[in-house]
Amino acid sequence: MARRRRTEERAEGNWAPMRSVVGWWLLLCAAAFYAACADDSAPEPTPEVPLPQELQQEVQALLDTNLRATRAPGVTVAIDVPGWARWEGAAGSASRARSSPMLGEAVEPRDVMRIGSMAKGMVSAVVLQLAHEGRLRLDDDVAELLPELGLWPGVTPERLMRHTSGLYNYTDDPTFITRAREAIDPVALVIEDVARGPQYPPGEAQLYSNTGYYVLGLLVTHLEAQPLAEVLRTRLWDPLGLESFVLEGEEQVRGRFVDGHLGGAGATLPFSTTWSWAAGAGVGNAADLCDWARLLVAGDVLSPHYRERLMDDTRLLDGTRPEDDEGMGMRWREVAGRRVFGHTGSTMGFRGEFFFDPADGACVALLTNDFLASPRPMADLLWAWLDEHALPRSAR
Repeated sequence: MARRRRTEERAEGNWAPMRSVVGWWLLLCAAAFYAACADDSAPEPTPEVPLPQELQQEVQALLDTNLRATRAPGVTVAIDVPGWARWEGAAGSASRARSSPMLGEAVEPRDVMRIGSMAKGMVSAVVLQLAHEGRLRLDDDVAELLPELGLWPGVTPERLMRHTSGLYNYTDDPTFITRAREAIDPVALVIEDVARGPQYPPGEAQLYSNTGYYVLGLLVTHLEAQPLAEVLRTRLWDPLGLESFVLEGEEQVRGRFVDGHLGGAGATLPFSTTWSWAAGAGVGNAADLCDWARLLVAGDVLSPHYRERLMDDTRLLDGTRPEDDEGMGMRWREVAGRRVFGHTGSTMGFRGEFFFDPADGACVALLTNDFLASPRPMADLLWAWLDEHALPRSAR
């Protein structure tokens, strides 16, 4: 396929080394002047000033008190409170499975868990990078790029990312849970769902489709000629220093991987991660989720053009916005008077969410080790607590 390239101008500063006390003083003055004049909408990097001890105790008590309401054995949290350094905490247990070596052990803030669909934005970021490089266009007909899948016309990378392609969602199949014990080939999974036909004409509606992200995974691996885990690692995780993330099934998990649960008792059912793959086979910790959100929204993971596309609302062919817009693997939601950007995730044994406020860099990432948990009420409490204790910009 011909490579179509876009060129975008980059302005890069090149500061000469400061070799004298006077030089350092001038640099600090310039930085202070820049901060005073900077756009108030730009998120700031996380400062190094720790959250005061009394506030750390307060938010830890909030976790301890509300853990039971999540219906999960354990929870890990990372919070970026504007004006303070990140706070990380945990509550509850790593396992309730009687046969587990972690039975009775406390869950720790940097424990890793399955993140499910919170990984969809990572796949989308790679697709957008490929578009920036001219390797594909967001309006390409994927049926021409991957003819073996038998897709119908109008299925494009953008519609796959925005869940508007018309593809069936394989996890809606009532037999999914029992079938997911055995491995399946991603191509076979997609072909099976394509045979069901379009659920609606592409672009006319939005139906959450994990199958669509399998097609994106196949597209990425076809263009890169590498396994998906290697693509994510070389393009995103390693360059960005996101050390906890892996694609389960293609890589070894890093860190202590706590047990997942199904309704609080015992470990989860047997499960092949071939059934989550590009739709949500990521594993990682809460801290790296907040770092990922900040780097994606405020860093240079994407060019300004494609970052704007990522953060745009979905528009259907009739010009309307879906009522509950799923976005491109990242979505907006309202909480505590803020409009925040992120995603939820649920997969065998685990459930959680992470959201980031582009206005001031606030973030809440929360992971639980139970598929039937309810993390949202605790996340909302944490956002309200964060909003109460965030320092105004003038005081930072």
